[in-house]
Amino acid sequence: MKGESKMVKVLSPKQVSSMLEVKISTIYQWTHQRFIPHIKIGRFVRFKEDEIEKWLAENQKKVLGKVEFEL
Repeated sequence: MKGESKMVKVLSPKQVSSMLEVKISTIYQWTHQRFIPHIKIGRFVRFKEDEIEKWLAENQKKVLGKVEFEL
């Protein structure tokens, strides 16, 4: 179906904090450091759910690769 756009789920810092089981201050620190993908809507920081899932998968691979290398 041409012209139809996929609805993107946008998450708040609190939702991402809960999802990743880290403090909300950590989420804000990561956004300030540009470590985690985010968007700004005016003064508000928001996260696209699909980008967070992709970021998690990419970072998981890096960690696993490092652990395997050290063993």
